[in-house]
Amino acid sequence: MSGQATYASPPCMAAEVDPTYFDPLGTDAQQARDVVRWRRAERTRLAGLRV
Repeated sequence: MSGQATYASPPCMAAEVDPTYFDPLGTDAQQARDVVRWRRAERTRLAGLRV
C-alpha cells in the first residue's frame, strides 16, 4: 500500500449495492417537518445556553 487509507467501496456505489439502501427522494414529508421543527427548537435551546 502507498500509505493512503482505502475503503471497502466508494460511497457513490451505495445505490448499486442495494437500490433500496438509499433513496434521496423517498423521505416522509411528516418526518421531514418533524426534523426541521426539532432542529429549530434545538438551535434555540442551545443558543440560550450560550448566553
